[in-house]
Amino acid sequence: MNAKQKIEAKVSALSIATLKDMAKQLIADTRAEADIVLSATLDALMVKMPEEAFVTFCGELEAA
Repeated sequence: MNAKQKIEAKVSALSIATLKDMAKQLIADTRAEADIVLSATLDALMVKMPEEAFVTFCGELEAA
């Protein structure tokens, strides 16, 4: 299992509330590594949330 797969596995086990908090913090993080974790976080949210709620949440992230 490579590093990206390990991150995805850990992130996918987290709750929606935790993932949302992570995404809000990671969206402002300028480190290159943050993009990898943010991507995994959003992928996990996309799977766990209803589509409309996910799209709304992403709009809130863009506005922040």
